[in-house]
Amino acid sequence: MGSGNSTRRVTIVNESDSVLKLSDSVVERLREGVEKDRPVSGQQTRQSTSSSSIQDEPQYVSQPPQHHPGGGSYFTMDTLRLRQHHQEEIDSLQRHYQAKTELLEKHNRSLFDASKSKLENKLNQVEEKYISSHRHEPVCVEASRNVEFCFNDNQKMPLKCSKVAKDFINCVDSIRRQVINEAA
Repeated sequence: MGSGNSTRRVTIVNESDSVLKLSDSVVERLREGVEKDRPVSGQQTRQSTSSSSIQDEPQYVSQPPQHHPGGGSYFTMDTLRLRQHHQEEIDSLQRHYQAKTELLEKHNRSLFDASKSKLENKLNQVEEKYISSHRHEPVCVEASRNVEFCFNDNQKMPLKCSKVAKDFINCVDSIRRQVINEAA
């Protein structure tokens, strides 16, 4: 499918002043296309035509990593400098954001501590106002014991304890009225 030569023309318009990078294979195909478009009158004509047409337009080619005899690839010094520059930039950004993160964590911790102390203060105020001031000793202890004894003695006939239970209820109601009058 791709082995046949294409008659399509591709025009690349680079409006900016930036450099176009072409791979070696693209440059080679461009050279072959230029050679085929012009009439060939010998080996020298072909070489001069291809070199003059290529020299008219600037050629910038990105070179793949070069291989040394040991089998591994190595990079040019420009590539290494560029990598080093990018690594330094990344390290700088990491330090910057790490410092920002630590600052935000300190700020959040101080807000948390302030909120925690406010909550503890409010809890203490509520406890003092509503819980600790209303602690009372049991009321109507004598009447409560009488009700308990009556129900234990008359387990099969609890209605006999209705008068004793009514006395207990009256005692609790009177103490409740006293507390309400004192609070008002």
